[in-house]
Amino acid sequence: GAILSGASAEASATLTPAYSQSSSSLSFGSVSNGSTGTQTFTVSNTGTAALTVSGITVSGTDAAQFTVSPTTFTVNAGGAAQTVTVTFTPAGSPGSRSASLSVAHDASGSPESVALSGTAQDVTPPAAPAGLTAAAGNNQVSLTWTANTESDLSYYIIYRSASSGFTPAPTDSVGKVDKPGVTFTNTGLTAGTYYFKIAAVDSTGNKSNASAQASVTLSPTLALSSTSL
Repeated sequence: GAILSGASAEASATLTPAYSQSSSSLSFGSVSNGSTGTQTFTVSNTGTAALTVSGITVSGTDAAQFTVSPTTFTVNAGGAAQTVTVTFTPAGSPGSRSASLSVAHDASGSPESVALSGTAQDVTPPAAPAGLTAAAGNNQVSLTWTANTESDLSYYIIYRSASSGFTPAPTDSVGKVDKPGVTFTNTGLTAGTYYFKIAAVDSTGNKSNASAQASVTLSPTLALSSTSL
C-alpha cells in the first residue's frame, strides 16, 4: 500500500509566547506620609509557548517610593495570569509622585511599561499655639498669641467657653484668624468669666492640639450717654 510522508502543519509551527498586561498605568491617589498604598496589574500569556518575565524595574524621579513584587516569573501558555503588586510608600514633602515600571520579557514588544502616579499627603499637624493671653475690654475680650512657624500654616481657630478646662468643640468656635494674624477681638460679651483656647490649621487641613487656656473676667459696665458741653 501507499506510504504517506511529510510533516503536518501543526508540527512545523513555531511556538511563541505573547505578552499581555491589564493596565499601562496605575494611580494610587492620595496616600498619607508613613502609610502605604497598593495597586495591582496582571500579566497574561496569549501565545503558544511559556512566557518568561526576566525582570521588572522601577525608574523615574520618585522610583525609591515605589516597590514591585514579584519581579520575575513564568506564565505558561494558556495558564493563569500572574498578578503583580506595586506598593507606594510616600516620603518627604507633600505633593505628586511619579515613576515608571519596565517589564522585560521574552515575547515580542519587550520591554513593556507601566506609568505610576500618586500624591503624598501631609498628615502632620502644626504645633499647638503658644503665648495666648486675654485682656478685658468694654464688653469685649482681646486675644494675642505667638505666631506659629510652620511654612504651611493657614489659619487659627478661636474657641470660647464658660467652663474652665474645656475641650474645644466645633460649637465653641467664635471665629478664625488667617495667618500671619496673631490677634482676635471677641465682641458683644456680657459680664462674666470667659475661657479661651486656639488651634492652628495647616493648608492640608491638619489641626493642632489646642493651646493652653487663657481666661478673663468682664465686670458689669455702666452705659453712659454722650453729653455735649
